[in-house]
Amino acid sequence: MPVVASVGADAEFGFANEYGPQVKFGRLYVDEHAQVGQQFGITSISAVMLYKDGQVVETLIGVQPKQRYAAAIDQVLQLV
Repeated sequence: MPVVASVGADAEFGFANEYGPQVKFGRLYVDEHAQVGQQFGITSISAVMLYKDGQVVETLIGVQPKQRYAAAIDQVLQLV
């Protein structure tokens, strides 16, 4: 199952309802979990990382338009 992890960004934009059980959404609070942010190489907020089979397949740095997030999620779903 693809996973969308956001760091300092509200990447869901209602996508949880749109994609239903096809995609899991999560959020990392680097203020509370700085070591995890460092482990994943988060150097800028906001960042959205898309995972497939436990591997990062795309990282979006900076605030993006909603359509860009949707295109990235759709691309990851095509890998399923």
